[in-house]
Amino acid sequence: METGRKPGLCRFGSGMLQLENPLNGTIPSAMPDIESILSNRAVSLRWCAIVLAAAGAIAALVNLIDITRLAALPFEMNYEEGNILNAGVRILHGLSPYPD
Repeated sequence: METGRKPGLCRFGSGMLQLENPLNGTIPSAMPDIESILSNRAVSLRWCAIVLAAAGAIAALVNLIDITRLAALPFEMNYEEGNILNAGVRILHGLSPYPD
């Protein structure tokens, strides 16, 4: 009956951690082994990447729709942007950025 192993030690089986019981052989534990943890983590990471890519694509599409809607307007939406651009043009012409 001596197998060379001490009773109560852990050994890894197929997909589950097996605990040796000196009376009945082995008892399957609820704790999975490292291969199943890594395979589940790879599946989870794959799903996270898919969800992140889908969210990025949706955000890009919404942004593109918003940009095209704003570009079609016949007037400027951001008043201060015009002042900043005008100051840049005045500096390029050697004038003061502040109009008289």
